[in-house]
Amino acid sequence: MNGVLSRIGGRPFELRLLMLALVIFIVGEETLAGVGNQPATSVLPAIVVLGLVFLVAHFWLALNGALGDEVLLPAAAVLTAISLAVVERLHPSSFLPQFIWVVLGFALAAAIAGSRFELWWLSRYKYTFAAAGFALLVITALFGRQVNGARLWIGVGPLQFQSTEVMKLVLVIFVAGYLEEKRDLLTLGEHRWGPLRLPPLQYVGPLGVMWLASLLSLLWQRDLGGTLLLLGVALAMLYAGTGRASYVVGGLALFLLNVVLTYHFFGYVRARVDVWIDPWAYARDQGYQIIQALYAVSSGGIFGAGLGQGMPGYIPEVYTDFVYAAIAEELGLLGALAILVLFLIVVFRGLRIALRCPGPFEQMLALGLACLLGLQCLVIVAGNLEVIPLTGITLPFVSYGGSSMVINFIILGILLRLSSLAEAARSA
Repeated sequence: MNGVLSRIGGRPFELRLLMLALVIFIVGEETLAGVGNQPATSVLPAIVVLGLVFLVAHFWLALNGALGDEVLLPAAAVLTAISLAVVERLHPSSFLPQFIWVVLGFALAAAIAGSRFELWWLSRYKYTFAAAGFALLVITALFGRQVNGARLWIGVGPLQFQSTEVMKLVLVIFVAGYLEEKRDLLTLGEHRWGPLRLPPLQYVGPLGVMWLASLLSLLWQRDLGGTLLLLGVALAMLYAGTGRASYVVGGLALFLLNVVLTYHFFGYVRARVDVWIDPWAYARDQGYQIIQALYAVSSGGIFGAGLGQGMPGYIPEVYTDFVYAAIAEELGLLGALAILVLFLIVVFRGLRIALRCPGPFEQMLALGLACLLGLQCLVIVAGNLEVIPLTGITLPFVSYGGSSMVINFIILGILLRLSSLAEAARSA
């Protein structure tokens, strides 16, 4: 009995931070009610349920003796609290579905983090995961549902999900397992091509297949953001695993080659790039969305118009593609920077977990997952601010979207499990 009670009292810092996340959600909902935004559902039940979800997730980890990071889960909780308030503000009818996805995501993250499963078996089936991911891309390209010119959705009936969300997790598992197996061969290199030292072709072949998958994703699914995300994460992991900048340079050159070729031969890529270069030339059609987003960001100033008091509704699809622009308008520069700081904390804690993991596969897996969340945030924020062409990916834990929310919480659960295993190994 004493052992159970001592475990319940574990992870106190995490509990305090989770309660802070709940306070942020309450403040957001009450602020919306105060400015006349009628909630889509009763606020009190939502507060109670979300509080219970936070508590159950925390005590589940404590009871199962989780030794891992106490900041990751609260950071995600704050982001989801902001997400629920913003979705309530921007698209009230989507609040309940988003709330359900958040609850499911917390349940999955807690179940994975508090489990007794080892993660080495993921490396054993890396080729199976890669084949399944590639097959999923092909199936989606052939039979998926097309939205806004991109064929990204696959499923049966109302149960639809984005294949890119699954593929990004599959990619990290595959590259982590492959680097564990072939790191020395990829690092040493046996062939010279000018100033470059290259490993035997058979060892870079599987990585070339992943590049081909990213190209097919761009051609078939018209998913520029997904292509950039998948290739960027793979290159980051490859550089971290081998320490050779030539792989990064070569990978970026291949990506630019993809973009140049598709720009000249495919109209949808040309349209994205042209609108990025000069959105004002397309202000009445393709450029309208990004122009309205830029107006929203600039009007926010330092402190913002206040939650519920801006005009983000002028931005089409604001609650999915441009939620960051809406946050910048209503919460200002300070609110927008706070979001970036939260993601910086998540990435930092993920990299910290990678450094503490005892095995090479676990190290690369944690690093890849942390880079995945960080790069996805960077890509969508840069697209909202017109730093790069607009992409169709979501802001993790913040944008509306079920498949994105669930996969990101699975990533969080794996990071927490890796953290617990690392701490157990250090204390053994």
